[in-house]
Amino acid sequence: MKMSLYLFKVRGIPIGFHLTFLLILPIFGWIFASFSIILFGMHIGFGNLETSLSVKVMLGMFTAFMFFLTVLAHELGHAMVALEYGMKIRSIILMMFGGVASIEINGPQKPIVEATMSIAGPMVSLSLGLILYLFSILLGGAAGLGLESLACIVGTLGFYNIVLAMFNMLPAFPMDGGRVLRALLAVFTTFKRATSIAADIGKGFALAMGVFGFFTGSFWLILLAVFLFLAATGEEKATNEMTTTEDNRNKSPSGNLPSQG
Repeated sequence: MKMSLYLFKVRGIPIGFHLTFLLILPIFGWIFASFSIILFGMHIGFGNLETSLSVKVMLGMFTAFMFFLTVLAHELGHAMVALEYGMKIRSIILMMFGGVASIEINGPQKPIVEATMSIAGPMVSLSLGLILYLFSILLGGAAGLGLESLACIVGTLGFYNIVLAMFNMLPAFPMDGGRVLRALLAVFTTFKRATSIAADIGKGFALAMGVFGFFTGSFWLILLAVFLFLAATGEEKATNEMTTTEDNRNKSPSGNLPSQG
């Protein structure tokens, strides 16, 4: 991916970040530093800590960095399952809207393969979120021991990982839930048709999100809606091209046309 810097590899997969990641990291850091709430026993954010603003910002930035490491774990969940199915992962990139695992796929996948691969990421996030939630409850009960900052770090990470898992499982293609939906639809119809239906639903979600963002004055939601709409459109186009290539290969006497990654 252009404008990306690669830092290291995990099982041969290049890991890096897009330049937009440098824009979103301080935004998350500031949100964590200025916002504070106790929800289901979790201490989320650092706004109510009795300390200086500079310390809150440092804690917020540290927590934002740790959160994106959990986003990386989410993407590695997808990647590890893909590797088990013999696929090649080009890279994992952290960017403004989270993470992207670029997986080489030659032709339509079996529904069970796509569903398993798609659900792996949210399951990683949900597992991390629940573990951190329990840890946060324990730390909250020991607040008198001077562990308030740690309780807020753990609670914030736990809460946002649960939110990440739930949001990604919305049936809004090409998010994980939308890919699971496509896999289910592909059991009853063609992969191309399943993609078209899932993409239309995804674009509908994006439009609804954009309208909601407009009336609530949320520029972030509008930006995310545009990203999802374009991503759904792009995935649908890529799938159409891929399935057309597969059809041509099947019709070819040699059956040896180049694969589309």
